[in-house]
Amino acid sequence: NGVSEYGVYRDGHRVATVTDPTYIDEHLSYKKEYCYAVTTISSYESGLSEEVCATPLVPTTISVPTNLVAVATSTSTIDLQWDKVNEADNYKVYQGSNLIADEITGTIYTVENLDAETNYCFVVTAVNIVGESEDSESACATTFKDRPAAPIVTATADNESEITLTWESVDGALSYNVYQDEEVIASEITNTTYTITNLDPETNYCFIVTAVNEIGESENSESACATTLKAKPAPPVVTATADSESAI
Repeated sequence: NGVSEYGVYRDGHRVATVTDPTYIDEHLSYKKEYCYAVTTISSYESGLSEEVCATPLVPTTISVPTNLVAVATSTSTIDLQWDKVNEADNYKVYQGSNLIADEITGTIYTVENLDAETNYCFVVTAVNIVGESEDSESACATTFKDRPAAPIVTATADNESEITLTWESVDGALSYNVYQDEEVIASEITNTTYTITNLDPETNYCFIVTAVNEIGESENSESACATTLKAKPAPPVVTATADSESAI
């Protein structure tokens, strides 16, 4: 009598304040024991009642996971997240009909080792002592586009002052950069050949080439080297003198 509210405590922490002397605690694990005590609240709050404990019953069904979301996080990973199923012990992840992960205890999972710029779809199931749920709704995502591969480059000396670089076309490349001694000497090249001029004769030069797309720049190619040709000799300085009416 004279009590307006009751405080409900679970394991020493208040979980509810109610006006009627009854409370249903939900979203619990069926394998765990929970202990409760109650206080009365009027102008002040009483001390805790004696504690009572109970363990939720074993479930007879298991719900399907909901709100599965797939988000690409890199060229090779996709993060999955879904809502918790209260009666689930763990979860399984499927890609198509293939099981790719099981005994997942949380509601987040990262799928790894995927191909770049590829669409993947997944479903999740919940598992407990009863068995496995039906599949969740499918969630799909496309991995990020990757940087292009490094070109394969060859260097050929054309003469005493020029070397021409050639390389194989790289899929997805928008342009190419040429480096000498880690410095860019040419950029935004749209074909697969480039000639370096004004070089010294009989000198070895090495170059690398990178491919570029909208994501970024590739790794460096293997170094391509060539030695310029020996220079032609300078022309002689000639004078002509008439020695006689028939000889110069």
